[in-house]
Amino acid sequence: MVGLPNPEAFRQAFAVLDEFTAAANAYRPQLPAGVDTRFRAYTFPVNMFELVRPHPATLSHTEPQKITLTSADVQMDGVSDVSALYGRAAVDCAFPCDPPSYRYAADEAPAPKPAFPRPTAPPKTIVWLLMSDGVEVDGRDELAASAFNYELHRVAALNSQAAKLRAAFDERNEAALEAHDLMEIHLADLGLKWRSGETEILQEFEQRNRKYETDCQRATHPIRAVHDRYREQTEDGVRGHFELALCNLSLPVPTDYPWEVLYNQQDKVLQVNQCVPSLADVTVARPDSKRPPAKRDAEAVLRRYVPAIALQLAQNIARNDLQGDVERIAVNCWSRFFDPASGKLKDAFVALLAVQKKDMIEINLQRADALEAFRALKGAYVYNVSEVVPIEPAIRLDKEDERFVAGRDVLDGMAQGQNLAAMDWQEFEHLIRELLAKEYADKKAEVKITRASRDRGVDAVIFNSDPLHGGKFVVQAKRYSNTVDVAAVRELYGTVLNEGANRGILVTTSHFGRDAHEWAANKPLTLIDGPNLLALLTKHGYNFKIEPAAS
Repeated sequence: MVGLPNPEAFRQAFAVLDEFTAAANAYRPQLPAGVDTRFRAYTFPVNMFELVRPHPATLSHTEPQKITLTSADVQMDGVSDVSALYGRAAVDCAFPCDPPSYRYAADEAPAPKPAFPRPTAPPKTIVWLLMSDGVEVDGRDELAASAFNYELHRVAALNSQAAKLRAAFDERNEAALEAHDLMEIHLADLGLKWRSGETEILQEFEQRNRKYETDCQRATHPIRAVHDRYREQTEDGVRGHFELALCNLSLPVPTDYPWEVLYNQQDKVLQVNQCVPSLADVTVARPDSKRPPAKRDAEAVLRRYVPAIALQLAQNIARNDLQGDVERIAVNCWSRFFDPASGKLKDAFVALLAVQKKDMIEINLQRADALEAFRALKGAYVYNVSEVVPIEPAIRLDKEDERFVAGRDVLDGMAQGQNLAAMDWQEFEHLIRELLAKEYADKKAEVKITRASRDRGVDAVIFNSDPLHGGKFVVQAKRYSNTVDVAAVRELYGTVLNEGANRGILVTTSHFGRDAHEWAANKPLTLIDGPNLLALLTKHGYNFKIEPAAS
């Protein structure tokens, strides 16, 4: 018999194909489970740069508000450190994390892809039965079939075996090819998902990167800009620095109550004007109970409320003077309230504190009593829970008014015995300003004259720093020959209310009627008629007269 099949060769091929098929069917790697997403944990800490209270430029006038205090609100907790804020704002805005690596971790990397074996099938053969002389035995011949019956059956069996081996090989090869194709389809799909996942994670990284840098710039740039201007030591730069320092000071006042910072570089004086509630708008409560506090305890809180605010403002200025730009600090607290006489809103200064910076630094506010410390620094404040008692600050950097013009001295240029009734009305206003400046000189008052305009309501303004009897006084000067009637006095009182002044002064060369004097009684008005005007001039060494012009 020749052409015998080789079953061993087929078994080896079957083993290779079956092994590959099993490996290919099992080879289903997945996307990385441990992708580096540490960047998601990085967000810029904008809360570190949030201001405790709004910048004064964003605030507008507001109506009075009712507030509730506890004893904790008059405890002075310390100062804000603007230098620490500058340090935080100097941070690099670059995103502090490298881009994510979309890769397998060492313990999850898949094995290499199984390679298709492509085995060579054993050659296709046919089994023959040959005689010893090489002649094929023909099974169709009856004699030969009878003589070689066994051998011919054996040949048939071997040819059947060879066919089955060939068919099995083809089947296994087909299964291997199918497993290979399914594996490649899975890997192609995985590749698409990989690229999509990698793109998505990198896009998310870039978005977070941009947001981090944007948030950083938005939070830190304004602070760095303030710091840069501050180091230039200009008036605006210094003022902006202290505005930022006070924006980080928590005070027991409504956050929308206005405040401002003013700075005089030449005198190294810094002034803070802070709106505070009037005591009539303040209620005191127990911190740990709904029961009302004892009257003595409530009064102790109210007496210390405004002084505690003034002291904290002053010490925050002193502690945050990093370049020695300030020598003297003025804190002026003012209240907005409804005037009981007119029902109109009115503003008035209610407390003032003018102190040397070095004296303010020496005080330990955390252990000091607000009222005692305020008194020791000679602060001025009138405690009154039923009404607002105005006080004119000793230091005012905010006296500028577009109505004010330079005063002109006229008294020394006038002849003795000159008739005031014949003066030019504008010259008369300058005379009154100069006279009042002399009268209030010992009180360290300042008298400003307004632009010339007949019957405009205010001819001059006196800023009197006396803490008990001073304030802002508005002055009207009327060079009249006829009696000044009550209408002019009512007009002056309306001007006092509109200007938020403490007093009104009406000076005339004539005299006031009885109704004018009666109406002015018990009001913050001073009426100076012709004889009293001459007496006041005589007091300061000037002898003039008032005679009506001849008709």
